[in-house]
Amino acid sequence: MHHHLIHADGLVVDTTTGEIIGRDDKPSAYADPYDYKPCLSNFRSVDDLNAYLEYVDLRKLPPHTRSNLTAAQDAALGEWFRSRKKVDCRISEPMMNLLCQMHGLVKYRNIIIMTQAGLAKELDTLESNLMKKLNILIKANMMRVSTSRHGNIRKGEIKITLHPRLIFRGDDAKRGNCIDAWYRDWMTLHPHSAFSMNKRGWDDSTITTAAIAA
Repeated sequence: MHHHLIHADGLVVDTTTGEIIGRDDKPSAYADPYDYKPCLSNFRSVDDLNAYLEYVDLRKLPPHTRSNLTAAQDAALGEWFRSRKKVDCRISEPMMNLLCQMHGLVKYRNIIIMTQAGLAKELDTLESNLMKKLNILIKANMMRVSTSRHGNIRKGEIKITLHPRLIFRGDDAKRGNCIDAWYRDWMTLHPHSAFSMNKRGWDDSTITTAAIAA
């Protein structure tokens, strides 16, 4: 086998010398446009996510455990006690149950994209009640949701981005970048409340606190 030969536009070319060796009808190495890896932030459909995952070997990712989630819950409870129960920063049982369900649906990083009907089924609720169920995490700044009405997502589908401190499937470096981006986005979306945010990035008007963000 001649590893230095390629097939380009019907020609057999020696890559070491540039010499045209002959002709054949094999597919050209340049027959199709280059398939660029899509950007995570540009996802607008289930197909976009599946196309991206073609580039990812999920077997090489760190174990997808709930350690960050349970650590955040423990830290929030500790902060509540240390504040002498003046700041209710706990992750409630309903919130934790929903976060655990979200954890199981994450394939990569902190993003879920699926049909609204499919998500409602996974969460054992009616599709008409879906946003009401998710609202407990949205209000706590633990989850951000985009749909066709708000976010230009394909009709009938939903994109969920979870707080990367709580749920993330990937390496620590990418997780750190996502955490930084999360807080930058929050300040961009809520400049009026930026003054009320503590140094770790949580808005004091939410039930979440620095215990989770630490």
